[in-house]
Parts: sequence; C-alpha cells; structure tokens
Amino acid sequence: MRRWIVPLLLVVVAGLAAWQAVRTDAALAEETPPAAQTAPAPATPLISVRRTPEYLRAPTIESNLRNDLEALTGDFPAQSCLVVSRDGVEIFAEQPSLP
Repeated sequence: MRRWIVPLLLVVVAGLAAWQAVRTDAALAEETPPAAQTAPAPATPLISVRRTPEYLRAPTIESNLRNDLEALTGDFPAQSCLVVSRDGVEIFAEQPSLP
C-alpha cells in the first residue's frame, strides 16, 4: 500500500494542475484586453524610405544637407565661417581658415 501513495499523489497533483490550466485559459479567453480593441494602425508602411538602412540613406542626406548649407551661407556676412562634420568626417566647409 505504501508504494502506491507517491504515484497516486503525483497523479492527483498533475490532475489539479491540468484543471487549473484549463480554467486559466478559459478565463483569459473571456477577457479582451482594451489595448487590442483600440490598437492603432502602423504609422510606417512596410515598404518605406524610412525603413532603409542608414548606410544607404547617408549619401543622400549629406548631399541634401550640403545643398541647404550652401544656400544658407549665401546670406552670411563675408567674414563668416562654417564647418560641419559628422563622426570626424567633414561634410561642409565654408571659409574654414577664418577664426
């Protein structure tokens, strides 16, 4: 009789755990989280320029920045200087030797 106590106890514990798992699943299925009801649509489409890697966008971004800075420095006084660099690489320079 003693050798059946441990296996019987294990079967009872397994049965109770299974019963609790079924109850928990049923309770979670009845709940509808409010976030799932009002989830907004994705802001960025799957195929978008914003999703391109940085190394592909960098030359275009730097070229656009260079063009904008050239237009801006046209309005600067004659004794003005401007140097723009990123990570130690010079992107734009307008009279960089001026103090």
